Amino acid sequence: MEVFRTAIGEYGVPKEMLTDNGRQYTNWRGTTNFEKELKKDHIKHIKSRPHHPMTLGKIERFWKTILNEFLFLVHFDSFENARERLALWVKYYNYKHPHQPFYMVGRLGGQNVAIRAEKGKIKMHVDDSENIEGKELVYDLNLEDNNERESTGTRKKNLAGNE
Repeated sequence: MEVFRTAIGEYGVPKEMLTDNGRQYTNWRGTTNFEKELKKDHIKHIKSRPHHPMTLGKIERFWKTILNEFLFLVHFDSFENARERLALWVKYYNYKHPHQPFYMVGRLGGQNVAIRAEKGKIKMHVDDSENIEGKELVYDLNLEDNNERESTGTRKKNLAGNE
């Protein structure tokens, strides 16, 4: 209830709320405190179908990601420390973490080019007539310096192509 009220205070009252059929959300013998709170704010309660995991699949996957990529890797001094660090991690996850693989292939100036995004980096592979392996330029979204590095050469270039 505390998280629900905090979310309403921060983001406003939603029109609908989707939950599973956990006993904290619904009860066949009466009305839960959660349902009373929804009714008070005129929020439509949508309950997922039992034994139908696809309805809540995205949030279930998000919880698994939090567990594997954050909670299993970090130790906290206090509950407040955990809360603060989780808020920072969620901000990172929502705004910096790549959510879908990106891959694009084409030709540019007579050369084959492949661009892909993965793990906070944008990589561009260009066929090179002088080098069978070609050149791969890497732009790391997490670095402040943001210089590209060639994996097959020693020169460094910035995004504008200047050395």
